Amino acid sequence: MAEIIEITGNTNPNNSKWQPYQGEEIEGLLKHKGFTDSTGNINATGDRVIDETFKILEMCGNPAEQQNVETGLVIGYVQSGKTLSFTSVAALANDNQYQIVIIIAGTSIPLSEQSFERMKKDLRYENRYDRKWTIIKSPRTQEDRDTIQMKLEQWADPTFPKENCSTILMTVMKNSQHLLNLTNILRGIDFINVPTLIID
Repeated sequence: MAEIIEITGNTNPNNSKWQPYQGEEIEGLLKHKGFTDSTGNINATGDRVIDETFKILEMCGNPAEQQNVETGLVIGYVQSGKTLSFTSVAALANDNQYQIVIIIAGTSIPLSEQSFERMKKDLRYENRYDRKWTIIKSPRTQEDRDTIQMKLEQWADPTFPKENCSTILMTVMKNSQHLLNLTNILRGIDFINVPTLIID
């Protein structure tokens, strides 16, 4: 029996659902990675990465909308730059005030650790003093839960400066116990009006 799959959505050229904002985080990531010309501006290769990143994020939920659920699939070859791709998507999500990014990466401890360390390095996490990111690896403790709740309360507080709010970046290994730990940590937290991006 034949099955017909219909692609639905907007009628614009990219079938995008919204228009992300290109800010300092995605630009800082690409400059740190060396995608610059002789004047220090982002070069053609970096522009191509930004373009591909936009095509991914604009198909995800608009963080300005109160409710949406979007699921997408991005396919890449081995050694095709998937880590850079999902790190760029996370950076662009940060620029657009996503409050939570969850990255499920690696089916073993060494692979998961490798992805985590590279992402932390690419985001310059240990070499900067702003509050753009709060990174939690394999969340499982009460302290992790308290940190998540505190950061979300800052986002929800209209008197707290948005430039001081952190995107919570959680990384977890693709393993049943690790995913269960994450589920238990997040259970009971109010996620209404909390834009969240999950990258698996």
